[in-house]
Amino acid sequence: MPSPAAFLVIDSDDASRSALARKIVAIFPRSVIQERSGLDAAALSNGARSFDAVIYRLHKSEGLAVVRRLRRANPAIGILVIADRDQSAAAFSAGASDFLRALALSRLEHSLKQMVVAGASP
Repeated sequence: MPSPAAFLVIDSDDASRSALARKIVAIFPRSVIQERSGLDAAALSNGARSFDAVIYRLHKSEGLAVVRRLRRANPAIGILVIADRDQSAAAFSAGASDFLRALALSRLEHSLKQMVVAGASP
């Protein structure tokens, strides 16, 4: 039996982070999820190897430094960036594997399954 998928959910908004975690559990019921705020996540970059994918909810006041750190720490990890406005070029440049507009969360399941199955890289 395959081991459960492990996800790191990074979001500075507690309610949004919890909602994302619940959506992931609905997609991957046996998944292991660790939740962190944006500032806490920077400290986890060296431990990123233990996750199958990282979901980073980018807010206006935040930058993509967390994505760059995670990518440097683990070139093979899947990193999904979610933002309110189109910042896809910057996200991919920083090392994201995929980008979703917050309004397009219907694609979340497809994106996560792709990253977990393929072991996505940028």
